Amino acid sequence: MSVSQKLSTNLRVLVTRSEVPGEWVSHCLDLDVVSQGCSVESALEMLREAVLLCVDDDLADGRVPPLGGRQRAPSEYLETWGKIMMNGTQVEQLDKVAAPAVAAILRVELELVAVPISAGAPEKFQARTPATRPASDLSYACV
Repeated sequence: MSVSQKLSTNLRVLVTRSEVPGEWVSHCLDLDVVSQGCSVESALEMLREAVLLCVDDDLADGRVPPLGGRQRAPSEYLETWGKIMMNGTQVEQLDKVAAPAVAAILRVELELVAVPISAGAPEKFQARTPATRPASDLSYACV
């Protein structure tokens, strides 16, 4: 018999201009996972995929996502994210962003199913359709 558990959480994301012209860097602060893309939306989409891979890795290693005991980003990134969320302006269209940084919230929703590995062994969790909100459903604020 398997047991199902639903988990959902909001992950803080900071998107900044890269040193490479035309590129953006996206950083999931709660998992300390970084990705990049040629636009804010692209960087967020690439980060979404990286977060889902982290969730899969955590499950394979016996850690329960979404945070799975991972180290968070350094405090200066968390402080920057907080300042943008408090003082920034909400933006609806990411393709119009001219600001050097964007703060976002990525909603992660998982259904975990505990399955026995073998008779008498402890159960191990497997994700059933891990999901995140698409980039267009995120909340944003920029400086």
